[in-house]
This record gives sequence, C-alpha cells and structure tokens, in this order.
Amino acid sequence: MRKVSIDGDGYVDEAHIVDLVQVGLMSTKNVIARGETGTGKTYLFHWLCGRASEQPSPNQAPPDYAVELWEPYELNVPQLSKFSCHEEQGYVDIVAQDILADGETKAKKQILLQWLEPTVDDKTPKLLLVDEANFLSPSVAGFFHSLCDWQAGIWVPELNEFVRRSPLHWLALCINPFEKAIYQGTKQMNSALAGRFLTIDIGYMSKSSEIKFLKARFPNADKQLIDRLCEFAGNTRVAYRQDLLNVPATPRNLVQWFDIMEKGKFSLTDIEPVVLGVWSPDQQKAVKGLLEGQEIGKVFKSVGVDQ
Repeated sequence: MRKVSIDGDGYVDEAHIVDLVQVGLMSTKNVIARGETGTGKTYLFHWLCGRASEQPSPNQAPPDYAVELWEPYELNVPQLSKFSCHEEQGYVDIVAQDILADGETKAKKQILLQWLEPTVDDKTPKLLLVDEANFLSPSVAGFFHSLCDWQAGIWVPELNEFVRRSPLHWLALCINPFEKAIYQGTKQMNSALAGRFLTIDIGYMSKSSEIKFLKARFPNADKQLIDRLCEFAGNTRVAYRQDLLNVPATPRNLVQWFDIMEKGKFSLTDIEPVVLGVWSPDQQKAVKGLLEGQEIGKVFKSVGVDQ
C-alpha cells in the first residue's frame, strides 16, 4: 500500500493504481481513469506530475517525490495540461480559433494544440488531462479518435498543417460512469477507441482503510462516530450506484465534517444541516434515515422509492 500525504490531504493506494497508471501511460499513451466522484482520479494525475499542492511556475523544479516516482523509468516528471469538458465545447474551444491581431487574421492555439507542441526533450512527457469526460461532446471525441488511431494527429486548417502527436504526448481521461444523466460523448468514443485506451477503475478506499485514515487524521475524534460515519458514507455510495441518490458521501466530505466538529467543538447533531446539505432537499429525508443507521431498503421504501 502506498500512502501519500500532501498538505494534510491523504491518498491511499490499496490496488497499486499509481504504478498501473504510470506503466499504462508509458505503454499505451492513453489512459482512462474510471470511478465515482471523490475517488481521487483527478488528484492522482496532478500528484504524478508534482502538481498536487500548488501551481508551480514554469521554471520551478518539481518536488522531490515526483522526481523519485519517474526516475526508475528514466523519465522526467511529466508536464501537465488540463481542461474540463462541458456540453457546448467544440473545435474553437479546444483546437484553434481565428483571431484578429495587428490587423491580420491569426490562429490562436487552444489547449489541444498547446499540448501537441514539441516536448522540451526526449525524457519529459506532456500529459493532457481531460477532466469530467462524461461531458465530452461527440465532435470533440472525434479529435481524440484521430489522435489515437494510426494517424496520430489532427488536421488544423488555420495552420494548413497536419499536427502530429509523439510517443511522449500522453492522454488521460477521467470518467464517472455513474453520472447517467450527463453521459454524453463517452459511449461513442469508447466504442471506437476502447482498444486504444487502458481503462483503470479507481474506487474508494476500503472501509477499514477509511476508518484508519480518519482516526489518524483526527486522533481526538470519537472512534465510534468515525465508524458510524464511514458506515453511513458507504451506504450513500451504494444508493448512488443504484441511482437512488444524486451524489455519494466522499472522503472529502468526511474530512470536512470531522474538521468542522473538531474546530467548532460541535456534535454530529450540531452539524446535521451541513451533512444533509450535500444532497438536494428532496433526498434529505432518505439521507437522514441512512445517517440514523436505517437500512437502505427501508429508508427508500419509506420515502416512496423502490430499489
């Protein structure tokens, strides 16, 4: 088990995910990190690139831990670029856009072309992280299709050039498959690119590890309360997977709740509005039942929802 602690935030790697992602990026160049909200998908890639705790300047050396991560593979720490998807994105948002500058029409390079610029040397990869890829529109997915097939590049009319991707241009997508309501472009993309991406499932830490983590983080907290809230969080995750709740309780939520209780000397009853506030008003009655320790089936049956 690899445990990472950056600025008080914990990352517990029980399934050797860090190693799998590193080797996956080097071998396939294309990785999908698939998991529920709060499992650390985005954080993991930031951490691998030495960007977990701060936004370094271009000339700032990466932290020692990141250098040590990539040394066994004789690579430097990857340079990270990132964008988050939304439903209205298109060519001009991520590839290029014509702009008027100094009386002339010029091409403004967007995030995709910036990423495709040459690497600084033959040992420093460039990693493009595409977050919230559930929002990926079919038109944008098409660009990735061209980048990941035998063409390994895209045609850019503004430059009158076919821009190629090198083996050191790595691509990572973060996907939450349980967000059914916004599942837009990834189905089309996966059907065409499944063989070109290495998909790695990233789950929550186990209940025992979550309890251990919280007890170490909050040594003065009531141990039974930690057990109770971890049980509650686990039940919300089950309900979320069954499409009974709009969001689950994440490790981040648990840390926030215990932090508030510790700093304010509050009880769980005191912060109940904060806990319930994670969910929409129409789901709070069911969530309160889970918080009180009621069984999932009984809770949702009592509010008129069948499992």
